[in-house]
Amino acid sequence: MNQPREEPGLRWNRRRNRAVTLVKQQLHATEVLQFYVKLLDLQEPIYRRSLIAYWLDEVQAQGDHLPLICLDALPFTSLRSAFVRFLRGLSVIVPKRLEPLTKNLIEAPQEFLVYLLTNVAQREDLDTAASEMGCDSPQLEFFARAYLQPLIEAIGSRCNKGSATWQQAKCPHCGWPPHLATLSDELEIKGRRLLICSLCSCEWPFPRTTCANCLETNPDDLTHHVSESLPYIRIEICQQCQHYLKTIDLREHGLAVPIVDDLASFELDLWCEEQNLTRTQRNVLAL
Repeated sequence: MNQPREEPGLRWNRRRNRAVTLVKQQLHATEVLQFYVKLLDLQEPIYRRSLIAYWLDEVQAQGDHLPLICLDALPFTSLRSAFVRFLRGLSVIVPKRLEPLTKNLIEAPQEFLVYLLTNVAQREDLDTAASEMGCDSPQLEFFARAYLQPLIEAIGSRCNKGSATWQQAKCPHCGWPPHLATLSDELEIKGRRLLICSLCSCEWPFPRTTCANCLETNPDDLTHHVSESLPYIRIEICQQCQHYLKTIDLREHGLAVPIVDDLASFELDLWCEEQNLTRTQRNVLAL
């Protein structure tokens, strides 16, 4: 799917402004949103630098190949120094529970940091590495993913081609699964569903009547839950695989910024945990 390019600062300011607005409306999410605003301040420079990186051509697929970004071609060894600088910036803003892990990562051997970036980008198992660091996998993934997200998003913003017929439940830009969806009305399509990539934030159309995890299409197995407190956010549930996808209905709230509204609605994720449901993919804060 082709997407219009936007001035680099706009997407970051849009996220900041929405987070500030939601802090006033969703008081329970104040800590999460305030941390996210500080994280945005660290991510934006990575995004801007990546737009002019020397290795851009090396990671873009040739011809009409999809996904468009070859994550395994990223110069992980060269990125290590910038990753350490990012970790140092994180060390002064992370919640106290993550301070020891942040310090350990800053002091970790070069080979470990390269391994971490590589494995997260390629969605490889982190259980062994997490055990060595004395943490769980989602916590460890957070650090590498928070660094890689703006970098991959910058590469994706330069992609001027896509596939209007792409129907897979993975991103046509980077191959990652979605962590969100949106619903909106268009001239020819009412209630159009777009999936949002959990890494590069690319959006692409996907059938509303198909599970984005197991591809189940039986309507009896596809249900949804809507909270009275957040009527514009739907929890799309697949009874077959017991996974869920959070969906932002932009027809109900056109001012929503899906990535930010997702963070502010983590109580819906807690409800899903109580129902023994698994999220298709966690967001950048590992929620």
